[in-house]
Amino acid sequence: MVRIRGLALLLASLVLQASLLCAQTRSKDRFEAGGQLTLNRLREFQGTDPGGGVRVAWYPHRSIAIESQFDVLGSGLRGIAAYNRLRVQNLFGLKAGVGSRQFALFAKLRSGYTRFMEGSGRVGCIAVFPPPVDCLLAGGYTAYTMDVGGGVEFRPQPRFVLRLDAGDTMLRLPGPSRSKAGVRTGRYLSHGFQVGIGAAVRF
Repeated sequence: MVRIRGLALLLASLVLQASLLCAQTRSKDRFEAGGQLTLNRLREFQGTDPGGGVRVAWYPHRSIAIESQFDVLGSGLRGIAAYNRLRVQNLFGLKAGVGSRQFALFAKLRSGYTRFMEGSGRVGCIAVFPPPVDCLLAGGYTAYTMDVGGGVEFRPQPRFVLRLDAGDTMLRLPGPSRSKAGVRTGRYLSHGFQVGIGAAVRF
């Protein structure tokens, strides 16, 4: 818990510094909007979860962006009941990079939430303690989320951007619970590998 709070405070500090930098710069604001396809793997469940969504970014400086990403992830996971496989994820944070006008490497630090959607199907869970984590998620659950990672960008044209990124997507899941990753005695931080590929336009 201390670790994720520390990351959240660091993110808030970095976003504030980027905003102050914007207030001092004379250059025009730059925006970016696009979409991406993403794959996510949570260690609590089997399978890889596909999804897609949109991303918008604001560049107060050429190498710094404040961005927001919204994704809907589908039903690729196994080991989680069909009634709540659909997830919605929204992340907001900072991206900073180095490179040329055509190619750049970047790091990202974002926080937000992942919503496990409630389904209309009948829930059937075994009478065991602690219960399977998917039983705790079946009625709908919003997990605090932190995304730490990086990626590469390629700009074949000044206003067109291709992006590949990957990172550790950390979710605060409920407990006590059990899953393929083990038994948890309380709420815990779950790590998942997430990779995305997308394109965007700057204006």
